[in-house]
Amino acid sequence: MKKIILVMFALVLGTVATIAANPETMTINEKLRSEIERLLDHPDFLENERIISAKVEFLVNQKGEIVVLMVVSKDERIINFIKTRLNYQSVVKASEDLKNKKFSIPVKVIKK
Repeated sequence: MKKIILVMFALVLGTVATIAANPETMTINEKLRSEIERLLDHPDFLENERIISAKVEFLVNQKGEIVVLMVVSKDERIINFIKTRLNYQSVVKASEDLKNKKFSIPVKVIKK
């Protein structure tokens, strides 16, 4: 019984040490994606639909704000939803990598 407890303790200690030694660092693109996901959370217009898709083109200006250039979708509600939720929202610190860089992402709004 003592050996089982000792093995379990060693596994837990090894796992914790591994996690602490290798912290995950998010790239700017990952941070931008997670921030957009947060901003587009909780759509209030979905009724009967489960999923609505769109393609969003935007850039990040010098202030670190999203500037929506174009939203392509068949549904006018998602176009307005994305524009109002994303346009001129501060998302990341301005950096030389992002200054006026154009991004194009697919977006799926899913009813939860």
